[in-house]
Amino acid sequence: MGEDAKITMTEQEELEIQEELEQERARAQADQSKKSEEKPRRKPMGLLAAAFLLMLSGSGDLIELFTAGTLGDLVGLFIDFLLIIATLVYAPLRKEWKVIFSGIFLETIPVPFLNVGPWRTATVMWAFLRSRNKNVEGLISMAERFK
Repeated sequence: MGEDAKITMTEQEELEIQEELEQERARAQADQSKKSEEKPRRKPMGLLAAAFLLMLSGSGDLIELFTAGTLGDLVGLFIDFLLIIATLVYAPLRKEWKVIFSGIFLETIPVPFLNVGPWRTATVMWAFLRSRNKNVEGLISMAERFK
């Protein structure tokens, strides 16, 4: 009779352990579903839109580089205006507004040798890569950890 009590006791313990494991699995699944709901995936920028914006910003950078003075500045301001409109209208670019505006800001600062670089084109390319590639988001999060 003592042996039967020991067997029954271990079966009860085994059932309790199984119940605890099931509860832990349920909690883990709930946590996983919360994490997936918290961070929805961005809508990536379309290839055609990116190509258009890259051609627009690249041509603006080239015109500004090869024309001295007022003509290049006016063309640059017009292209900046078009990039701002595209950023406000196009949903995937709305998420990247800081990147696009930083390129526009770097192009319009009248600092010698700073506004010569193709900042508009570089920031549009960066926004496109960032919206398409998950590894870029990983690099950004690593860089933020080191700040």
